[in-house]
Amino acid sequence: MGRAKDPKNQRVIQMHKDGWTTAEIAAETGRSPTTVAGVLWRARRSGELPPRPTSTSPFMSVLGKHEVKIGSLGPRLSAADAEVASWVIRKVSSDGYADIAEFAYDLFVEAFYEEKEQDQ
Repeated sequence: MGRAKDPKNQRVIQMHKDGWTTAEIAAETGRSPTTVAGVLWRARRSGELPPRPTSTSPFMSVLGKHEVKIGSLGPRLSAADAEVASWVIRKVSSDGYADIAEFAYDLFVEAFYEEKEQDQ
């Protein structure tokens, strides 16, 4: 039996079609998120699932025209000293942010509007 017709893989594909996220499928099936993502990738490649939709967000449209990478906060935060880490965690917690990414986004937007105001 090939990988595509494996009942475990078919269950993953069906759960995805039913709206489950990769993390939810992994938790429910006991498979790693990487394995689930691989099953979904192969299903897209074979045509069993439609291709991922392309982003239509203005940010991603602009980003695609420049040689700038999004990167990841995780490694940067891991390298932060304890004082910086404590400040970030304190701000996220005390200001009611859902996560560090939301806090970082807020900082970007605030800096943008401050700069825009200075330019006027």
